[in-house]
Amino acid sequence: SVNNTGSAVGVLTGSDDPRPGYEYVRIGSTTEPDRRGSIYLTADDDNAPFIDVVDELTKHSQFNTAGKTKVRMGKLSGITTTTFGTLPGYGFYASGSAFLEGSINATSGSIGGFRIDNSEIRHTSNLLRLKSSGQITASRALINGESEIAGFNITNTTIADDNNKIII
Repeated sequence: SVNNTGSAVGVLTGSDDPRPGYEYVRIGSTTEPDRRGSIYLTADDDNAPFIDVVDELTKHSQFNTAGKTKVRMGKLSGITTTTFGTLPGYGFYASGSAFLEGSINATSGSIGGFRIDNSEIRHTSNLLRLKSSGQITASRALINGESEIAGFNITNTTIADDNNKIII
């Protein structure tokens, strides 16, 4: 039995068996925090088709409201976030964390303040840029220990060429 759901619930009795056209839904709970979620699959709503995982519902009127969709797979239209704005096209959205194993194949994107495309990885401030040509731009580079850059040996006290002809 389902109590305090805030939704109409049909109960099968006697010889009633599941049949095409029946719909079974549970959306939220007013008393049990662990039962305030739902999985919603649709092909005919606005912005369909999609599968949503929603949570934190305590009444039916909260369904399909901002902040309640935690995951969407399918058409992303209708999802707006403070980070990405209104999402376009088809894909996968997760408002929390996404734990993916294996590889991610993409031609562009953004991760933690870094933009990625087919020729460059750069911070949005442009203080660090790694280009596919091999060029690295680091406006605030900090190099410690012994290093070599363009044939110059760099230590904590000197910069010298390979032949020690130029010493700074």
